[in-house]
Amino acid sequence: MLAVVCFGTTGYAQPNFGNPVILNEDNGLPGNYVSAAVADEQGFIWLTTANGLARFDGSEVKVFQKQKETPLPWAITR
Repeated sequence: MLAVVCFGTTGYAQPNFGNPVILNEDNGLPGNYVSAAVADEQGFIWLTTANGLARFDGSEVKVFQKQKETPLPWAITR
């Protein structure tokens, strides 16, 4: 579980003026263990978990996950 407090910033993220937000798997985070958190110039908070990368804009979480690799067309299978 991660508690995030967002302050007003310029950019594209939606500010949340001092109200803590609890982020976990129940409300969109791809995993409950966050290994790193970084804020970018636009005000988004980027969170890394074992199950994917998440971008928090102050109100919503958007998840970015690695897509399954497709085999090369010329790959030899046995």
